[in-house]
Amino acid sequence: MNKSQFISAVLLALILASPVAMGNGVEHVPVSNPVYQFLERQQVLGNLESKSLALLPLSRNAVVALLTTVKQSHNVSETDQHIATEYLTYLSSKPSERAVLVSSDSDSAGLFAHLVDSDTRLLFYASQDSTHRIEIEPLASAEFRFQDTDSSRNVVLGQAGMRLAGSVENTVGYLLQVTNGAVLSGSRTLALQDPRLGRNVKFGDLNSDFDFTESHVVADFDWLRIGLGRETRLWGNGYVDRLYIGNGAAPLDGLEVGVRFENFSYRYMHAAALGISESQWTFGPEADIPQKHVVTHRFAVEGDWGEVGFQESIVYSERSFDLAYLNPLSFFKSVEHSLRDRDNSLIGVDATVRPLPGLQLRGQWILDDLIFDSIGTDYWGNKTAWTLGAMWSTDFAVDIALEYQRHEPFVFSHFNIQNSVTNDEAPIAGSLQPNSERTTAFVRYWLSELPIELRGWVLSHGKNVYEGDSLVVNAGGDILQTRRSEDPTGAPFLGGILEREVGIEISGGYRVLPSVFIHGAIRWFERNGVTGNSGRFGLQMHFF
Repeated sequence: MNKSQFISAVLLALILASPVAMGNGVEHVPVSNPVYQFLERQQVLGNLESKSLALLPLSRNAVVALLTTVKQSHNVSETDQHIATEYLTYLSSKPSERAVLVSSDSDSAGLFAHLVDSDTRLLFYASQDSTHRIEIEPLASAEFRFQDTDSSRNVVLGQAGMRLAGSVENTVGYLLQVTNGAVLSGSRTLALQDPRLGRNVKFGDLNSDFDFTESHVVADFDWLRIGLGRETRLWGNGYVDRLYIGNGAAPLDGLEVGVRFENFSYRYMHAAALGISESQWTFGPEADIPQKHVVTHRFAVEGDWGEVGFQESIVYSERSFDLAYLNPLSFFKSVEHSLRDRDNSLIGVDATVRPLPGLQLRGQWILDDLIFDSIGTDYWGNKTAWTLGAMWSTDFAVDIALEYQRHEPFVFSHFNIQNSVTNDEAPIAGSLQPNSERTTAFVRYWLSELPIELRGWVLSHGKNVYEGDSLVVNAGGDILQTRRSEDPTGAPFLGGILEREVGIEISGGYRVLPSVFIHGAIRWFERNGVTGNSGRFGLQMHFF
């Protein structure tokens, strides 16, 4: 029996042994859903004490339970009560709150009769009984984007697809999301500036349309949770960016195991990432892309005051699954040393503290490498990253947050480029490059399920210096470039070519029809002395 057959057999045995119950759903609510921003606000207000939002996504049952807690609290404002009710309607599994195109035993077709009913979700198909629930919802969007710097460009993007989600006996959950899109008019070059589109092989390399998919299967046994799938994840404690798995990270294919007790939680993940081709071809049958794996686990102690977590990660490549890292209960740093120090190991701590309702402090720190004798110097091997932030929320539907993030030179790089903390050459741990810092502040006003947000930031980056294709000053500013033997041992922070960006953005959205939203954002920025503005405006069916 191979590894995949063994994993499948374990999952099947757990499924067959599961009890029969019915709930809202075991499948995950995608991290793109703004319900998580609303739950973050409720956590700061003190309405979700002892509830962690450090590892996302959460199951549908968990999100509904948190929203129900908010709705039943006597300390919640009328505005927050209303928004919680709207989210509960969207996530509810009640047939009375769904309008379907195709009838089933539990749902009668009535899509067109409910097109303007604000309390009804619009679906292709839905069915449920005492042992199963399945929903198929349409996904569609049209978006206009523009940018005005030294030249003006604009593009119109269209995207459509579907999301299939459901549960079996409220123990096994599944989700499959598929979308396909294309440039309807305008500049493909502008569209390629979107990191997701730029990494899409069909769109960026084959000059075709673009497609995305995420899916997972998960088994939930109250205190034990096992899942397998490709999905966007957020790991860490940050308001603007997370350091374990950051906001700009591409979806990872991973096996997860987690346990949760009253004040303690543990999560383990062994994931496959995309390495860097070692041939001249970056896609297709001629591409030589070695195997790459990301392993991480996190322990956390939680209470009404907040939580403290301890995390480890390993990135290894150019070999198949290593049994040493398949053991979730081990100290990865020592294991990596015993395996001849070939891999990239990281250790992190994070904390959330609520000194009083309405005020919350968060911090994260990752140690990639450290030489104790050189602490306080600019020695290149002192590779750390950290964030520190605070958020203040009021009953007047306003949130205010401030966060500082700093990545030291060479952090997350590795002497073996395949072991850099990247997936398809994009950072996994935080969205910044090494040798960078960013200060961000935002104000959110909750008029509806989609808040209006005003955000400003100042970003500084020390860029490596090139002459043609030759690297002449290695300032530690590229996650795919480690220190070379000819480079000096000193790596001053923000050394190299100093790049600066100052920007401000206002964004927001509103529900105009059942499951249909309008959204938009306008950004003004100055980047290395060049000023410009950009924006996006769109219409979207369902959150995705």
